[in-house]
Amino acid sequence: MIFKYITKKYKCLKNIFIFILLNVFLFEPILAQVTAEDVLVQNVKWVIKSDVIIINYDLVGSLKTQYEIKVVMKKQDDPIFEFTPRAVEGDIGVGNFAGIKKEITWYYRRDIPQGITSDEKYYFVINVKEIKSSKSWIYYIVGGILATGAIILLLSDKSKDQGQKELPYPPGRP
Repeated sequence: MIFKYITKKYKCLKNIFIFILLNVFLFEPILAQVTAEDVLVQNVKWVIKSDVIIINYDLVGSLKTQYEIKVVMKKQDDPIFEFTPRAVEGDIGVGNFAGIKKEITWYYRRDIPQGITSDEKYYFVINVKEIKSSKSWIYYIVGGILATGAIILLLSDKSKDQGQKELPYPPGRP
């Protein structure tokens, strides 16, 4: 309703609104896709030391970018089997983990009290998700500008009409 009122009264604003909305909603996602980088996990190795499993990996990616790192244990003989360790510490979670010789320590006896049998052929998969910086501030700025403009236009029109409190009488009959 406000947009319709504004565009009726100020027709040039309609073109400005459309231009701003096209720029924000169409071109910003395209720019975000161009700057995305490839992330690669290499050299995943693990070893059991007493009651812990040490998992090492290399993460090829930007040093400035934050990543979310998760680890999953799988079995070679059973493709359905997946176990996500909980009692972990080290280069896991959210942070700047790009680089070589990253290490995750898993206290596996806390998650699996009966232990892990050496008969099974286990391996670990490191899942990496890039944490994108939020571009939502652009939407807040544009929305704030549009809302401020609409409020100013509405208030400026109300100030003109404040002197008139009743409808005028209709013209007399001939």
